[in-house]
Amino acid sequence: VIHHMTSLRTLALRGNRLERFPLELLNSIPQIDLEENDPALETFLASSLHMEEVLALKRTNRRLGLVALQKGWEFWKDLDMPKAQAAVDSAKGLFGAMDPEEEVHLQVAELEQAIENRRHALGPSFVRIEDPVQVMIGESIELAVHKIQSGHAHISLFGQRVGDAGIISVAKALLNNAAVTWLDLEGNAFTATGARELATALDGNTSLQTLVLSRNQIGDQ
Repeated sequence: VIHHMTSLRTLALRGNRLERFPLELLNSIPQIDLEENDPALETFLASSLHMEEVLALKRTNRRLGLVALQKGWEFWKDLDMPKAQAAVDSAKGLFGAMDPEEEVHLQVAELEQAIENRRHALGPSFVRIEDPVQVMIGESIELAVHKIQSGHAHISLFGQRVGDAGIISVAKALLNNAAVTWLDLEGNAFTATGARELATALDGNTSLQTLVLSRNQIGDQ
């Protein structure tokens, strides 16, 4: 009956030998007198309230962890790998006490793998610049590396201006590659440094049939 009394603000149940009491009523009625009941009631309430606090903390941590993951993906899109990794670490800490089978752990693993893949594509010498053009360059490098690793025969980075760092990432992906037959690197603003790495990667390659290196800055070195 009490559950349906939505206007109730004070409830006195002193001295009724109660051993249990619905927690939802504790949250919905501002003033409740439960004194002088069975000692088991106090133990029950203490244990139940503690469990409610634990569950509330888990819900809060889950919500904050999901927010951290969302920010992590935003940093990943902006090529800010340190901040993306920091967001992942924050999410892992917030999700730490949850069941290992929870879907959130799969979401963490997915973002971690995406960060690792992008770091590999960008290369160790990549320096992030707050510029939309830099973001597009990074995505172009990542896409080219992915296509190479996936066995595509035609790879084009025409006019992408990925520079030495981008060409070095592509070169690493080409090591021991036997699938690429056509590689267009025209207009990518790389120098002899990138060209040397590319030459090393392609040394002994027997599958590449067309290689376009026009309009770069290779020089005579």
